[in-house]
Amino acid sequence: MAMALSGIFSPGSPQYAEIPMELQKKVYKWSEYVRLPNENSAEGEDPKYNMGRMYFVRFGPHAGDPIWTVDLLDGQTSSAQFVFGSLLNDAQAGFPIPYYPQCLQLADKHAQIVDLDLAILQDEMVEAVRAHLSKQKQPLFDAHRLSIVDPSARRYT
Repeated sequence: MAMALSGIFSPGSPQYAEIPMELQKKVYKWSEYVRLPNENSAEGEDPKYNMGRMYFVRFGPHAGDPIWTVDLLDGQTSSAQFVFGSLLNDAQAGFPIPYYPQCLQLADKHAQIVDLDLAILQDEMVEAVRAHLSKQKQPLFDAHRLSIVDPSARRYT
């Protein structure tokens, strides 16, 4: 909303803009988070947290359309127009999230831990916590796991 009110991207067409490093340095607490991979400095740690450039991208034509933050690897910055053009083509359908590339929506969907994988991960985490308890407290922990977490759910039993 602030960017739309400020007129950062003029209405009428999709747009992108690189976020200046000076602005990023004002936001991040440690300069290592902003330093480019090929940038060496005597102060602080080596640049290992930042892999490229950050951009604001609006895939929709209107001032109020969502503006996304997109990172490109340092070696991709010369192809920014091609990358954002490809993402724009994919964002036109943008369902169920308007003006958000379908390929990124699918990547996010497939990256989520769900179903059997989630159940296995949760069981492993619970067992790791249980293993740190004394033998006397483990039955209390087990009983709590079997109790109803949401008391309002009891009205349906």
